[in-house]
Amino acid sequence: MDNTILIIVFLTLVGMGCGIAIFLANRFLPEEDRLLKKTEEISKFLPGMNCGACGHPGCFAYAGKIANDIDILKTSPCMVLMNDDKKVNALGNALGVDLSAGDKKVAVVHCSGNSEILYEYKGINTCKAAAQLSAGFKKCPYGCIGFGDCVNVCPENAISIDPEKKISIIDPGKCIGCGLCTKECPQNLIEIIPAKMPQYLEYP
Repeated sequence: MDNTILIIVFLTLVGMGCGIAIFLANRFLPEEDRLLKKTEEISKFLPGMNCGACGHPGCFAYAGKIANDIDILKTSPCMVLMNDDKKVNALGNALGVDLSAGDKKVAVVHCSGNSEILYEYKGINTCKAAAQLSAGFKKCPYGCIGFGDCVNVCPENAISIDPEKKISIIDPGKCIGCGLCTKECPQNLIEIIPAKMPQYLEYP
């Protein structure tokens, strides 16, 4: 019986000692180490796509910015993260703040096509290259050029080119609202909008 009590007391003291050691280590860690630890924790909730749509070179770099300033999530949001309610809430709980996710957002192309072809284009098959020639080879200088620069950057294969109208169409069911396509379109036709918002221009 005496040995059992001694073992219990010994294990209790060991546990208390370990707890105190962990507390002191966290309390007196250099600021850089604490920020690194916080960055690593935040990065677990990010998509890990390293797409750069948030304006930072990768998810870990973005996590580092959040670790320094939580408001980065508002001023430069990761739309992939913000469209995932579970991850947003989990990150908020980990940081001890309210990060209630808003409505899901998706990309929409503000062009319905049907523009006449002015001439046969034989240059580089990218929208950016074609846009250098009087905003493209179609009669409408503001319309979708249709070479699919946006298709090439979409991480979810949510964008395709209509074979008849030669314009980009976006599948809202696949779109995660990352915003990469908006930066790729030289005509500035793609916009990120709330998925529930009535679209004033729809692809028929």
